[in-house]
Amino acid sequence: MLGKKIGLFRLIFYSISILYASNFFVYAGLDTFTTLDEFDDWTIERKVESQTNQLFCRASMPRYGSWFGSRIRLDSQDKLLYPQYLEKNYEISPELMGKLRNALHKCRSSIIYSSGE
Repeated sequence: MLGKKIGLFRLIFYSISILYASNFFVYAGLDTFTTLDEFDDWTIERKVESQTNQLFCRASMPRYGSWFGSRIRLDSQDKLLYPQYLEKNYEISPELMGKLRNALHKCRSSIIYSSGE
């Protein structure tokens, strides 16, 4: 009898643990930006708007600020933008720009994103 109670307790414990742990992953990327990939100092992030299911993707360099507008970043046309307080002395290599544009294209074209080149 004690063995059945322990088995039932384990089943309940594991079930609750799985439900609790899976709750963390359900909202990843919904209505908030989530990191998908990184290239050098650059981060690729995506958000899925839950009301419209639209994908929003962005690339930026987080080291210049925690708020997106305070970072060196690419705009929606993949052009380099600088925050007003930074001098425009950062140059991006054509190879890195190609990687970033490719990553943003993959991010924007499908909900499935595979990192790598």
